[in-house]
Amino acid sequence: MGGCYGICVAGSGVCREARDGECVMYREMGADEGHSIGGGRRGTQGSRTNDSTKEGKRAKAAATCTPTTNSNSPTSGDCTENACNVQIGSNVYCSQCAKQGEVPIDGTCTAKDSAIDKCKKDANTELAGTEQVCGACKDGYFLHKGGCYQFGGEVGKLICTDPSTSDGSLAAGTCTACAPGYFKNPTTVSAAVPPCIACNDETGDGTSMGKAGCATCEAPTSEATATCTTCTDGYYGTAAGSGVTSTQCTDPCATCTASGTDKCTSCKDASDKQYFKKGESNDGTGTCVSEETCNTDSTHFPTTDANQKKICALCSDATNRGIDGCKTCTLKTAASLAETPSVTCSVCTTEGKKLNADGTACFLCPDKGVTAGCSSCSADNTCEACVPGKILKTDGSTKTCVAEAECTAGFFVSTASNVKTCISCGAAPNGVTDCATCEARADDKAKAKCLSCTGTKKPNTTGTACVACTIADCANCDKENVCTKCVDSKIVKTAADVTSCVTDDECTKAEGFFVKDGSTKTCEACSDENCATCAATGMNQCSKCKTTGTKTYLKGSAGAGTCVEASQCGSGFFPKADNSAGNKCVSCASTSGNDGGVADCQTCSKTETTLKCLTCSDPKKPSTDGTKCVTCTVTNCATCSANDACEVCTDGYRKTDSNTCEKCTVNKCKACASDINACTECVEGYTLEGGNCASSSANKSGLSTGAIVGISVAAVVACSVPLTGCLSLHNEQSRQNFIVVSNLLCSGRACGRVQG
Repeated sequence: MGGCYGICVAGSGVCREARDGECVMYREMGADEGHSIGGGRRGTQGSRTNDSTKEGKRAKAAATCTPTTNSNSPTSGDCTENACNVQIGSNVYCSQCAKQGEVPIDGTCTAKDSAIDKCKKDANTELAGTEQVCGACKDGYFLHKGGCYQFGGEVGKLICTDPSTSDGSLAAGTCTACAPGYFKNPTTVSAAVPPCIACNDETGDGTSMGKAGCATCEAPTSEATATCTTCTDGYYGTAAGSGVTSTQCTDPCATCTASGTDKCTSCKDASDKQYFKKGESNDGTGTCVSEETCNTDSTHFPTTDANQKKICALCSDATNRGIDGCKTCTLKTAASLAETPSVTCSVCTTEGKKLNADGTACFLCPDKGVTAGCSSCSADNTCEACVPGKILKTDGSTKTCVAEAECTAGFFVSTASNVKTCISCGAAPNGVTDCATCEARADDKAKAKCLSCTGTKKPNTTGTACVACTIADCANCDKENVCTKCVDSKIVKTAADVTSCVTDDECTKAEGFFVKDGSTKTCEACSDENCATCAATGMNQCSKCKTTGTKTYLKGSAGAGTCVEASQCGSGFFPKADNSAGNKCVSCASTSGNDGGVADCQTCSKTETTLKCLTCSDPKKPSTDGTKCVTCTVTNCATCSANDACEVCTDGYRKTDSNTCEKCTVNKCKACASDINACTECVEGYTLEGGNCASSSANKSGLSTGAIVGISVAAVVACSVPLTGCLSLHNEQSRQNFIVVSNLLCSGRACGRVQG
C-alpha cells in the first residue's frame, strides 16, 4: 500500500469531484454526511477549493498538510507532492512524507527519533531512517493510509472511536468500532492492517474497499466491497440491491437528487452558475443560474442561506431575507445587503396584502370597513397611509382614513414632513396630556396647541400643557391656580399673588385696582397703597384715596394725584372730606361742584365747619368774614364788605365816614378812633397810656440799651464815692435821664437821692 492512493478518483477518501485526472473538489466528511436514495439525506457542505491547479490543492491542505515544492531537497515536515490526500473530518493529512526518515504520525510528517515508538517499516522491521511511510504501527496506534494514528487522539478518534488507554498499550490495529463514514476491515487484525476503511475509498487495503461517492456504508462480511447506504455531496443514490449506487451529479450541480440540470439542490462555486434557484415542484430541487440571471427575474433575488450557500431566492422567502407575501422586489444596495430584509418590495401578492410605507413588508390590508381608503399598512389590518383626499386618523389603537374636514372633536390635523395625519389632542408625543380640544401650533404644525383641557385643568398660555386650575372663568393657567388669561368677557386680576377673573367694571370698583390697557387688558393693583382708584401704575396717578389710614386726601387732579395727610395739602389748598367722592385737597379758589372754595382766593384756612379766605389775588381782598374776595381799591384798607366798601383799615389807620383810611398820628399806634391824635390800641410791645403808646418794659425813657448801660455805670460810681465834682451832662434830657437811673440804682442806699 505504501500509504498512497489515487486522488484523481472521485469518491475517494479525499476527492469528492475529479476532472481530467485532477481533484477539483475535496470531500469533507462528517458524522451524518451524504445522500440517501433520492436525496433524502444530505450532509453538511464544508469549505472547498475552486482551483484545480496544484497551487489550489496545496492551499486547501495548508492547514494540516504542506506538499513539497522541491522533491530533490524537501523541507522537514513537507509531504510528497500529491500525497496530501488523506481526508479525515474536515482536514487533509499526508500519506507519504517528502523527506526520507520522516513518516506520517497522526497525519503529520515526523522524524524517526520521534516516530520510532509509534511506527514500523513493516510488521517485523523497525524504522531504518530512510522510510517515508509506515508499514505497521506499534501498540497504542493503528495504521491508516501510510501513517500511524493514536487511539483516542484528536485525529485518530475520527477514524476509530476506541478510546486510548492511560498507558497507551492498546494493541496495534485492534479497533473495535469505526467512526461514521468508515467500515471495519474484515481482514484479520494486525499491526500492518488498517482497521477502518473509508466508505468512499475504492482502493481500501487491496482486498476490502468502499465505493465511489459513498458517504456511509455497511462493512462486507468478508474481503469484498462495502455496501453503500448514503452518498457524498456531488452524488445521488439509486437503489442497488440492499444498498445504493452513487452517481455523480450533472454539472453545475454541487448536490442533487437525480441526473439532470433541474435536479440540483445546490450549485458549484467554481461554476458561472453559482446560485441555486428552486423549481416549481415541492421536492426541493431546482436549477443553477448566474447572479445576473437571478437579478433579471423580478420575482427572485440573489442571496446566501444559513449555510452560506448561494441561492436565488423568491422575493417572498422571508427565511433568506426576503419579504413574506412579496411578489416582486429589487435588491438593496451592496451596503444594505446584510440587512433583513435584503430587498425592497414593489408588489405584494393579490391575497389582500399591501405594502407598508417603506416597502419592507406586506400586510393584510383590506380597503373596506374601518380601513376604507387605506393605501398601506404597518401590520395586518393596521393602516399607516391613506389614498389621496384622506388622512390617517389614530384613535388609540384604531386607525382609520378620514377627510381632513372630519378631523375635529378632540383631534387636530398634524403636518410632519408634508404628510398630514389626524391625531388626538391628548395623545403623546404630539398631543398635550389631558387636552380636550386643540389646534395645530403655529410654530410647529406637527404638534397640538391645547385650547381646553379635561376636568378642572386649564391650558397654559402657549397651549403646551394642561395645568390644575380651579379659578372661575379662567381660560389659561401657566402654573397651578395662577390664571394668565380669562374668558373673553373678563380680565385677570392679581391681588397679593392670587389671580381671579373679573369684568372691567368689577376691577374699577375694587378699591386699589385699575384696568390696565395693552395687548391684553388686566386688572392691576395701584402702586400707591393709599389709592382707592388710580389711572395707571406708578406714583402721582391716583384718582381717589382710601378712607382708612392717615393719607386719605387726594392731592392733584384725579388720575394724576397722590394721597397725603390733611396737613400736607399745602398753601393755596384746604382738605375737604367727602365720603362719597373721596377726600381731596381743594384749591382755595375752587367753586366748582361742591368744592366750597372762595373765588379768587389765594390762601385760606379751614376749620371743621368753616372756610375762611386769608388772601385774594390782586386787586381783590377777602371780606371781613373771609367768605368772599371783593374789589378793594381804598388806600390802606385791609378789608371791604363789598366792592370798594372799606370795612377795616390796615394797622395804624382809621376808617372815616367818607370811606377812606386816615393815618393815626400817635407813634406806635395800631388803631385810633374818631380822633387821629388819640390812640385806642398800640402795636405789640407798647402800652396805651393816656392816648399815647409807651414801651411795655421799665425803660420808659426811650433810651437805647447802650445809653442806659453808660448811665448805670456813672450812677454806681456816684453811689459808692462821695461826689467832689460834677459829671459832665451835655443837655437837659441827659441830666433828667441820669437822675432817673441813679435814683433807681441808689434806692435804699446811704448816698441819698440825686437832685436835679
